[in-house]
Amino acid sequence: MNDILEKVKQSNNKFVGYKQLMRESDCGEIQYVVLADDTDVVMKDKVTLLCEAKGFPLHHVPTMKQLGEFAGIHVRASVVSILNDLDRNEL
Repeated sequence: MNDILEKVKQSNNKFVGYKQLMRESDCGEIQYVVLADDTDVVMKDKVTLLCEAKGFPLHHVPTMKQLGEFAGIHVRASVVSILNDLDRNEL
């Protein structure tokens, strides 16, 4: 778990939130998704189903507070998408 949180912290290529995950899920840039275990059950189910359908590896961390902090935002985060190391300007 600590390895995943460190990767979230170090990544410059990430999106925070479910809406961003939905927008980017068809672009083929998502490397993996990190989901907080204390996220609402309905949201967890939606994220889990999307990851299964798209083939995104799904990692879990204990709390939204931890995920938000490691994502570099000052609020809780339910989900963070880590992107492949691509230059978005090339797309």
